[in-house]
Amino acid sequence: SGINAEYGIVELMETTDLTLVGAKGRTSWAGFVDFLPDEDGRPMLRQLHGSCTVKSQLLPNRHDCHRCDLTINIFLARTRDILDVGCWSRELKISEHVDLFLRLKAAGKKVAICAGFRYIHDHNYGVEVSSEGANETLFDEVAYRKLRWNRGRRMSNMFLSHWNIEKFKKVQLNGNVKINS
Repeated sequence: SGINAEYGIVELMETTDLTLVGAKGRTSWAGFVDFLPDEDGRPMLRQLHGSCTVKSQLLPNRHDCHRCDLTINIFLARTRDILDVGCWSRELKISEHVDLFLRLKAAGKKVAICAGFRYIHDHNYGVEVSSEGANETLFDEVAYRKLRWNRGRRMSNMFLSHWNIEKFKKVQLNGNVKINS
């Protein structure tokens, strides 16, 4: 079914003006984003997880595909459009995909997610090897997570500064949130 999904994505890209088509996974991470003030009036970016299907901007002749502002980092895109917005940030190592999708949105490029195109993403960071019947992990997972968290804070601050916002709020959509876009 992976082959059929690839051909389906290519056909969709060839027959629409979409810049990017993302796959759907187990979570509803894809959604719309908007800039608005927080409770104290400071600039904030709000990411609305799961809002693609709630806002329901279906693509013509594709009832499993919805328009949205951002998807996960598993997608097919038009190379020229990605190049035109500057590709991925060389500085950001975390939130680089959100940065790319914000630049696509600012340039008026169209993004969609299709439930018919699925992926499986495994977060197993350790490689286990058998040694005389015992399993051992090849790295210190606690140290890795601490390093990743510290690096993530630095990258998050760079991201906020780049977009001139003070907060990046991820909201799981529950039907009571107004979507601006």
